[in-house]
Amino acid sequence: MKVVLIEFIDEYSSFCKFLQKNNMIIDDFTIVALELKLQAYLEKIGVRFKTTLDYFSNQSHKDIIIESERVMSHINKNFIFTDANDLSNCYLTELSHHIRFYLNHMFRIIEILDNLQVSNKDIEIFGYKKDHFSSTTMICDEDRFSGVLAESFSLQRGVKYTNFNLADTLMRDDTKKIPSNNFFAKAITRLVIYFLREKKTIIVPRINKGLEGMINVLCEHDNSLNFLRIDYSGHLLPMIIFNVKSFILSLFSLAKHGNRYLVNVAFLGIEEDGRECNNLVRVINLCIGNDVGGLYSYKGIDCFKQLSQKVDTGLKKHMLHMLSQAHSMSYLFGCLINKTVISYYALGIMGIAGELSKKLGIKSLFVSHGVHPIPVDQYHEIELLNLCKGFMLSDYTHMAVSTPVQKKHLEYFKNKQQNIDNGEVMIKTHMFADIINRRRDHVRKNLGISDEDIVLLHATTTKSRCAERYHVLETQDEFLSSLRDLVDIVNSKKNLKLLIRLHPGFYLDDDELRSLLPFSDKFIIHRDRPFEDALLVADIVISYSSTAIDESLMNKIPVILYDKWDRYNHFKVGLFEDSDSFDIFPICYINNKNRLIKGLAYMCDAVKKIKKEDINVDRYSYGKTVEDGLYSFIENALQ
Repeated sequence: MKVVLIEFIDEYSSFCKFLQKNNMIIDDFTIVALELKLQAYLEKIGVRFKTTLDYFSNQSHKDIIIESERVMSHINKNFIFTDANDLSNCYLTELSHHIRFYLNHMFRIIEILDNLQVSNKDIEIFGYKKDHFSSTTMICDEDRFSGVLAESFSLQRGVKYTNFNLADTLMRDDTKKIPSNNFFAKAITRLVIYFLREKKTIIVPRINKGLEGMINVLCEHDNSLNFLRIDYSGHLLPMIIFNVKSFILSLFSLAKHGNRYLVNVAFLGIEEDGRECNNLVRVINLCIGNDVGGLYSYKGIDCFKQLSQKVDTGLKKHMLHMLSQAHSMSYLFGCLINKTVISYYALGIMGIAGELSKKLGIKSLFVSHGVHPIPVDQYHEIELLNLCKGFMLSDYTHMAVSTPVQKKHLEYFKNKQQNIDNGEVMIKTHMFADIINRRRDHVRKNLGISDEDIVLLHATTTKSRCAERYHVLETQDEFLSSLRDLVDIVNSKKNLKLLIRLHPGFYLDDDELRSLLPFSDKFIIHRDRPFEDALLVADIVISYSSTAIDESLMNKIPVILYDKWDRYNHFKVGLFEDSDSFDIFPICYINNKNRLIKGLAYMCDAVKKIKKEDINVDRYSYGKTVEDGLYSFIENALQ
């Protein structure tokens, strides 16, 4: 059996040239398309292909998590580094965060190859080998691992391998450039800091919609607050214009939602010690630069060379930049008298800000843009712990708690991890969609939804090849398979509409997505409008695992956890078998398509009979009873 492993459209073009040059026909090959964009392209031109579903099982998810954790244990033990500001955790968290993504991606490819060989003993592998690694910290489209790993796999397993890349030319580097550290950048940055030195200043990352809502609420309480974003990476002129405008509005007290400023702390020009840089590189090399006992091997295939090359080209520079940022942040904190930090992520510069605040006795608040539950099994716990070191289990002095689920999550890990001692601040759900007092008839009409239609909102978290996580997330192929089931069911029922809410990171356009789904005029792709609009018109939400689940329950919208893989029950609720099953409303777990048909019928009937105000979501939401400690936290922090 001749198997072709292809990720991208340009690789398919090279394969076609290879066929033409060698007088071969495509029908003699089995194409395994690893990426959705390629699948949509092949579907469009009528070329048969296979997805990864047959070659990536529940056991694959588990195996990768366990093997990645083995490497993380090595890194946690050997990464011993403390900078001149006494910071260490932010560097370890950042290194581990990226290494896990690199390993997850490479292990996935090997897992697919391994299962291909198991199912086809006489396999011959064709791959696109391009030994090139970009200087980005994440895995981007220019990073091609599949061909290199396929060759290593073939050599180790005694399988014939053919490289169909006929022209191995280097691809462009997509590294984002930040403004140069020139005189004007340094001057405007220092001017902003000087202007804010005695003012009440809240240091924030880039502002997302949730944080925007929180800022507006804070400013209604105290309009003298100033918000300083410290990671601006755009062109210099817009930064200057924005800050000048903010100066003017502040002088005349014209800012409605607080005074906001943009800087990049790197522009301060604070230089780190060269010996400190050398020491950081030495420690990274100690962790990554030695393949101890096949540490970076998976199923017998060594990934050490690829991992170390990606770290050399993409991660070391980033880690050294963090070191520079830490010195600049220390200087910034020393200049500002009245300051605190609020963030919705704790990686990179915001990881530095959180740990530095703790070291200096400055109060900081982490407000998660996701609600993380108590682990439901050992694999979930491994994933949650690694993920939340850059989120709710970070070094911020205080954690915002807005739901019972968040509180239980923190309590669970505090009891298990000695180093987690964050204070808790009870706040209202400023980071989530609030639709209680909004009318939905206008939004439904704009979307072409009639009064008789029951709207199913499908919202889940999908991760691209740069940020793959397993077990608690579906792969892209699993996500599409689940979505196809929903489209099939909606097509067969009257007065059902499916609203497909795509994750911001989902990279297919609408036409590409439609090409991979059954034909239907009963679903709407919802991506550009606010998520609140999607939630506003929804009668039932369907998801595998997503913050949308929590947002739905907080707004008293019933939820179906659809896990056709029988793998992961996000809240460990009752399994739907029939309408008499236990613990199936307002949220139930469904693990196959046949039960989904019955479960949808049950949920549709329930939303017709039960008034929204009578839906009990006390397990998932504090409702109006939660005490908002946000104001008192800010007042105490800005002393």
